[in-house]
Amino acid sequence: MKLSFALGFALVLVGVAVSCGVNYLDLRQFETRIPGVATAGWTPSDASVICQSLKSNDEFSKKYFSPKIVADMMHDYSTLDDSIKLQFQHIRDSVSQKESRALESMIMFFLMAGFMGYVHFLGVRKSQSKKV
Repeated sequence: MKLSFALGFALVLVGVAVSCGVNYLDLRQFETRIPGVATAGWTPSDASVICQSLKSNDEFSKKYFSPKIVADMMHDYSTLDDSIKLQFQHIRDSVSQKESRALESMIMFFLMAGFMGYVHFLGVRKSQSKKV
């Protein structure tokens, strides 16, 4: 009875460790999908046609935007860029922490499963020595 418990518990621990491993791989894949906005020189306003027009001071921006509106819009874009960078940095840090916790959990559960497998092996050897 004790032998089947140790083996069954070891198999459950292996299953939990495998699920932690899948979680770890999923988090690694998610981390690669997060844009490099938090660390790269690219900013979200670089993708905006209006912002590019304002920066280049082309004919369209001269005609339709006053200098005060241009200054206000550029301030808004820079504030937006900083806010988005902080959000992506927070997401990246959170994913990195969860990834390391998933890896630690996977290792811990595999070690516990190995220990329970060893206990099962010792029980089997002990029962075989009693039969002889």
